[in-house]
Amino acid sequence: MSKSSRLIRYEPIFAIILFLIGCLIYLTCRQDILLFTYLGDSVFLKKINISIFYDGNPLIYFFLFCFPDFLWYLALLIIQFAFYKTGIVGKIIFYVAIILPFILEIMQLHDIISGTYDIFDIITYIVTFLLWLSYYFKFRNR
Repeated sequence: MSKSSRLIRYEPIFAIILFLIGCLIYLTCRQDILLFTYLGDSVFLKKINISIFYDGNPLIYFFLFCFPDFLWYLALLIIQFAFYKTGIVGKIIFYVAIILPFILEIMQLHDIISGTYDIFDIITYIVTFLLWLSYYFKFRNR
């Protein structure tokens, strides 16, 4: 089995791990996101909360705000690409997955959904997409 075949075989597992790591960061350090407001005053969330003081340090900013977005978007691209070859619906879902975070940020900018528009999120999504694209052309497009 070639190296690229082994990589492709483990992509779904890798994507799930990326997603879970991102969720762990959100659950422990970013409980102020919209998803968790629906959980209300959860005892579980209070017990696992890690308060990280953000003092303007770019590394802390990256870890708290950019890295989880990178992880969930990369996981989304990896998983959705698995459906790409399943027909027109799979292709549509994949293309929606590509533009989804950008649409969410634009909706936040115009107060259509709650959240804080952040140009660094847009940059994170662009970098993530370009990294995924380079992976695709290196290993998947042979």
